[in-house]
Amino acid sequence: MEQLTPLINALKRYWKADLRRLTFLAALVMALVTARTTSGPRLAFSLGSIASPDPRSAYRRFQRFLAWPGLDGEGYARFIFALLRPQGLLLVMDRTEWELGKSKVNLLMLAFLYQGLAVPLFWSFLPHDGNSSTPERIALMERALAFLRAHFPHLRVEGFLADREFIGEAWFRYLEEKGIPRCIRIKANTRMWRLGSGPRAWELFASLKVGESRVPRRRYWVYGRRMWVVGLRLGVREWLIVATDLDPHRVLEVYGLRWGIERLFGALKGRGFDLEATHVTRGERLSRLLVPLSLAFVWAFRTGLVLHRVRPVRPKKHGRLGQSLFRAGLDLLTLWALALWGAGGGRRGSPLGLCPMEVLTCT
Repeated sequence: MEQLTPLINALKRYWKADLRRLTFLAALVMALVTARTTSGPRLAFSLGSIASPDPRSAYRRFQRFLAWPGLDGEGYARFIFALLRPQGLLLVMDRTEWELGKSKVNLLMLAFLYQGLAVPLFWSFLPHDGNSSTPERIALMERALAFLRAHFPHLRVEGFLADREFIGEAWFRYLEEKGIPRCIRIKANTRMWRLGSGPRAWELFASLKVGESRVPRRRYWVYGRRMWVVGLRLGVREWLIVATDLDPHRVLEVYGLRWGIERLFGALKGRGFDLEATHVTRGERLSRLLVPLSLAFVWAFRTGLVLHRVRPVRPKKHGRLGQSLFRAGLDLLTLWALALWGAGGGRRGSPLGLCPMEVLTCT
């Protein structure tokens, strides 16, 4: 267990807990990297080699661990900010859902963009199917803003990105009152109200050819707020239309960064840690499971960034280097963890020139 000591010492700064729980948290992060799954029985085998000689005992400890109320998102957020040290925050919100037997899991995620990928910040599991409500979004955003005021008051929220689900007069007004610049895709049939009437959004861009974009000369009223509206024609009857407070000439480029949260969901699910494989369905336990899962995600991505400086990683065919860096880092960590617990190695032969554990603990 001495291999986990650097991580345990780092976690002590952000969670007030006994050594036994912190040791298991560190072991769970390592097990997620090794097993690449959130399936309890499969995680138990990896935990069995790290935290307990008996997989059955490890599985019971895993179940009890998810009932620990002290495993909160605030400790995780403090750890990640100290590790990554962002200079400003470009926030992005999105939702993903999946089915588990007869149950449906609905995850609302607030993240910040970092080197092309979205990093989890705070999240909530919704007790219903389908779209989030404005009060649910506000509650999640308030949690993040309260955290920033308490721990990182110098950090400025430079913008907020979201797709067509995250619209509405009350939501737009809330973001404006909080001083958060918006960059939100709106529906093509949204009415651009001006003096009681106005065109629908797509009518502003009806004359564009496919692939062309336009910035109108004046602002329009969008859900009760005056904003720039920028449009790009994607097809014969399809447009990308974004309402924003940011520089309208750069807004399509900025909005394109929103795809980072789609890549995050891919990393947490099928392309990385197989979140959908978990049999945990209770919202509070799923929220706690996302803490070590997000730590493992950041560890893999940061390892990929370090690896890229030593040995440049080629981007995927779609050109998204962030996803490639995550996968390269995860592959390296998995091989290192297997060697560490199988043969007692780890530092020797690492292409990083340092123990990968140090990538996660040099805060």
